[in-house]
Amino acid sequence: MSNYIKIPDFVRYNQNLKASSKLMFGEIWALTSKEGYCFATNSYFANVYGLSKTTISDCISQLHDEKLIQINYVSGSRQISLPKTLSRKLEAPSRKFETPLQENLKHNNNNSNNIIYNNNNSVKSKKDFPQLVIDSYEPLCSLFPKKAIPKTKAQKNSWLDCIDKLDRIDGYNPRKVYFICKKVRQDDFWKDNFLSILKLRKNDNSGVKYIVKFEQRFAKEINELEL
Repeated sequence: MSNYIKIPDFVRYNQNLKASSKLMFGEIWALTSKEGYCFATNSYFANVYGLSKTTISDCISQLHDEKLIQINYVSGSRQISLPKTLSRKLEAPSRKFETPLQENLKHNNNNSNNIIYNNNNSVKSKKDFPQLVIDSYEPLCSLFPKKAIPKTKAQKNSWLDCIDKLDRIDGYNPRKVYFICKKVRQDDFWKDNFLSILKLRKNDNSGVKYIVKFEQRFAKEINELEL
């Protein structure tokens, strides 16, 4: 095994994977490069990266759900390998690689006024946001104190991008996001600790997104309103 690991772009920029899962893929790819499989245990990964076995188990599950690894059991031991189609993709001749940021900058070089930068180092044209997302921005801002509302174009774009991803990726339409934010902002504790929409897509100490945590708290009311 080499003294370094590689993480291909389709794994590195997979938004369904946690950072630890992406790192785990690189480790597994390195371990399986010689024989095509490995028998590394969760204890091994936990010791290498200083993570809990529960976290390792979650990473393995994520990679398996994304069809980035295969798991079989040989004589009671877990065998991890990469799918054949994926192995061929990884063995393909290398190409000059550009990150999504670089690629978007190249294609939008003559349209810089429409570029939107967000906290995930990607870019998005303002015209790409659905009108519903754009229309929901002001009402959502009204729920937060003036000092917390975005002041710069970049900050506003980050909020718009977050609203868009909550809808497009996480399945929370703007109306539902507005209701959840309103309820959370009325809470005695959270009114001083929930000051940005961006927090909704971040994870708490248990690895659960705050939007999910808040939704569970107000599930009864959400169901009654059919949001």
